[in-house]
Amino acid sequence: MKILLIHTDGVGVIKNKEATSNPQDFPEDAIKMDGLILVAYVSIEDQDTYDTDLIAKQGANVIEEAILLITGFPEKIHQKNEEIREHNRRIENGRIKGKPRKIIELIADRDKYRVDKVLVYPWAHLSKFLSQEANAMEVCPKISQILNEKGIETKFSPFGWYKSFKINCLGHEVAEMYRDVKLYIQPEEHLENVQFFVITPEGKQIKIRMDLVHYAQKNGIKPTAKKFFCSKNTVKLWLKRHHYGGSSALIDRSKKPHCVPHQTSKEVEEQIIHARLQVPC
Repeated sequence: MKILLIHTDGVGVIKNKEATSNPQDFPEDAIKMDGLILVAYVSIEDQDTYDTDLIAKQGANVIEEAILLITGFPEKIHQKNEEIREHNRRIENGRIKGKPRKIIELIADRDKYRVDKVLVYPWAHLSKFLSQEANAMEVCPKISQILNEKGIETKFSPFGWYKSFKINCLGHEVAEMYRDVKLYIQPEEHLENVQFFVITPEGKQIKIRMDLVHYAQKNGIKPTAKKFFCSKNTVKLWLKRHHYGGSSALIDRSKKPHCVPHQTSKEVEEQIIHARLQVPC
């Protein structure tokens, strides 16, 4: 998913005509939103339709983070200026050498760094790898729903229409942002007993390692290496591990060394620490 974020003073969208054979419902002739709006132009890519719920959640999180970035920007600059003032005072007092730094000025008035509403807009021009799946049109409405559930007033522009729109970009430091959102499984979404597969050019799924071992036992090392797209040494490695440890030996092992001959002994470490504590900084 690609997202272009524009912070604008109001936004207007006018429906023109259908652009696809199966567009989303668009009962209104126009969408008009007043106030300071964050418009999220969204391109849905091939991999995103594997799980539209998950990519919508991740897209909504990115938009929420952008809102926090905009609303928190004046305070961030304020804190930076406090650091600059302290730096300049230390120069004036002769505590450090150097040139005074300039105070940072906000480009826009402080009250412009807020987001009243969000518009999620399907935008096909951010990627060359657009999804052709029918469920791609589900993503923008799902993003809108997630943000509304979080208390962020959000609308979405329906997919599959030619539309004209008007925005007035505020032009401050964080008024324009671009995000590349990759579909990924977060730790809390991991599944137990996950199986990993090799996908052959013919589309066949092969369970890794255990199937490799069984195939090698039956057909030999060289044919197995060719079938599983690996080296003969890799086949020998898993055969050896399975021979001595069974299926439980096919999991990844820690690469941490069992021992380090040149490692400092515990007694010497304690003497060094003790000596260091006796010497003030």
